[in-house]
Amino acid sequence: RPGTDARRYGDPWLANIDVKQKLAQAKLKHTARATKIDQVKEDFKVFEANLIRELKVALLGISTISEIMPHKADHSTAIEAALANFDTDKEWAAFCTARLDKSGGPAMFENEQYEHHDDPLIGIVHEGLLSRKGKGLIKSYKEHYYVVTAAGYLHEFKAKPQLDRADPISSEDTIYLGNCTLDSLHTQDRKPEEFILTEKNEDGKAFQRSSHVYKFLGASMREAEQFHAAISSLAKATLGVVATGSTNALLGRTETVLSGNGREKDEKNVE
Repeated sequence: RPGTDARRYGDPWLANIDVKQKLAQAKLKHTARATKIDQVKEDFKVFEANLIRELKVALLGISTISEIMPHKADHSTAIEAALANFDTDKEWAAFCTARLDKSGGPAMFENEQYEHHDDPLIGIVHEGLLSRKGKGLIKSYKEHYYVVTAAGYLHEFKAKPQLDRADPISSEDTIYLGNCTLDSLHTQDRKPEEFILTEKNEDGKAFQRSSHVYKFLGASMREAEQFHAAISSLAKATLGVVATGSTNALLGRTETVLSGNGREKDEKNVE
């Protein structure tokens, strides 16, 4: 199963966001460096053109000295021909191509196709607004933004995370669904859009609660069903209500417990 270090680096989705942010920062630095290099290239191009022009004048002046011409007529003619055929812009372009234009950034700057960029575990199964009942003195529902990731994590944010910013993405709370049991929707003792997620502590650490219960409420039946289906596909087990006609069945005490992969397990109770 995926890593269970949910509060740090367990979710590949979060790790991939960190990679993309660092890649974006590196791209900005490379672009700034390339801009400076372009400015230097333009300045040096002007400097070289002026230098070559002065050298041409000097060479032509030397070749036309009366004392030199009778003795080095062929050389003077060759110098004049070479200077006439010397194209400053063309030579500079050739120099840039051979020496300066090879400093481009990695290919990933252009297409973002870094290693594992298309790994299925970095994807999102469902995201959106969902209300969760508080655990304090005032146990009322409060709306948060939730993301269910393909690696099996449920992240809670105050608002939709801005992934295009350089700020680190940090969730208010994170639940690893591989340790969770999900009950069903449409139970008679509560609102039809409400469902309960029970997280079992499997770390085995002393002085920790054995489980945590989260109560969620969808803004609409459709939204509740979408979140419930996404969580159910990743949870360790999903409880199903069996229509036996008994009060226990309606309260979520089921004769059959369906696991996340569809296998039946022994009878369990949901409090």
